[in-house]
Amino acid sequence: MVRAASIFALLLACGGCALPLFNRTERIAVITLGGEWHSFDKDVYSAAIQARFPKGTPISAFEGFVKRLRGECHPSITAPDALWCEVFIKGGICWAELLGFDVGVEAGTIATIEVHTGGLSC
Repeated sequence: MVRAASIFALLLACGGCALPLFNRTERIAVITLGGEWHSFDKDVYSAAIQARFPKGTPISAFEGFVKRLRGECHPSITAPDALWCEVFIKGGICWAELLGFDVGVEAGTIATIEVHTGGLSC
């Protein structure tokens, strides 16, 4: 009992009141961006992405974002000054839900971002 009280006193002395006892950040993001069945609401997510990466943002910032999400970006096959980026959202045996980003590029910066949702299956 004395040991627990000592640890508690030490935590308080070291600013323990600032230690988070809970963190709902991810749950809030999922509920805000999500549609039914915990999938992404394309319109809401598109608005969020365009607000986070507005026109003129260096393309490297968006590529870093996609990489942190374990996604990939490649030159677009349909437009010479564009990237196609994909991020897997969730999946299982023989299926996957994805986010796709069609990114227009001008002088190394974002010109446009169009969000696509879709999936793959066997």
